[in-house]
Amino acid sequence: DEIGRNLTVRSGSAQRDSGGLIHNVTRLIMHPEYNSTDKDYDIGLLKLNPPFEFGETTQPIKLPIDNNIGLKTDWASIAGWGAVP
Repeated sequence: DEIGRNLTVRSGSAQRDSGGLIHNVTRLIMHPEYNSTDKDYDIGLLKLNPPFEFGETTQPIKLPIDNNIGLKTDWASIAGWGAVP
């Protein structure tokens, strides 16, 4: 994927420029109904190299098994800087 070739992900750090581990995006799959004008369906999947190493500062976000169960009491921290140079 042309867009994914220029993307990297840093895991295990809250700092944009230091700490953690850098992952290259080897594949990007955007939602087929994504619209850049109104940002509907603003979700996608990334394949990373190397894959995440789970530990104290990097954990998976667990999705509910039952669609009727909400995540209202669960917390997750995700930081992103988008196109910041």
